[in-house]
Amino acid sequence: MAAATVLRLQTIVSREIAATETAVVTVGKMTAGTAINIIPADAELLVNVRTYEPQVLERVLAAIGRIARGEAAAAGAPRHWRWRRPRAGSWSWSSRNPGDTPSSAT
Repeated sequence: MAAATVLRLQTIVSREIAATETAVVTVGKMTAGTAINIIPADAELLVNVRTYEPQVLERVLAAIGRIARGEAAAAGAPRHWRWRRPRAGSWSWSSRNPGDTPSSAT
């Protein structure tokens, strides 16, 4: 599920952002599991988003949430997300705390 999510996140800029606008979505780190022969119960993706305009940022963040929820639904996984913004322009996502969304993160 995490790998499929990364693949879909990489399509946001090319499919949803106009050529006249600027956005960069980078999945800089993916962490899941503790051993090669055990399916992990959760995964964490560290995603960096860079834009010049706030409305482009909002569209990118909405796309990230939509893709994460869609991949979870396709895999039959529960939708428990945690969004946090460690520094300006960056968001990380994991499946640990239910109820959090990008707009409610601090």
